[in-house]
Amino acid sequence: MIKKYENLYNNKYYIGYNGNKEYFLKDANGKNRFFDFCIPDLKIIVEYHGSMFHYNKNFEYKNKRNHLGQLFEDMKHKDKNKRQTAINYGYTYIEVFDTDNFDKHINNILKIIKNKFNLIQKSV
Repeated sequence: MIKKYENLYNNKYYIGYNGNKEYFLKDANGKNRFFDFCIPDLKIIVEYHGSMFHYNKNFEYKNKRNHLGQLFEDMKHKDKNKRQTAINYGYTYIEVFDTDNFDKHINNILKIIKNKFNLIQKSV
């Protein structure tokens, strides 16, 4: 069961944390693509990528595998498919890496949430 939370401008949000299942959308091939954080009503998805699991352009991964034995190049394509799936559904897709400046991302994410919420309020 996907854990739902209500609190963010009274919008439901889903977060894959502490054993909770992540929100998902079906890609063009009908495969479920899971996302770390989602506010469906605002069409916002945030993906957090750890460099031990996902391809990070700040590192050299050529022919290297993660701890699960997956090639980082393959993970790059999987992540690209997830991003495109979210975009195809009309979501704003925000990608955060463990090597990024979190303050910058937090401020950007909060600004996007506030702007989308305000747009919805104006249209009601």
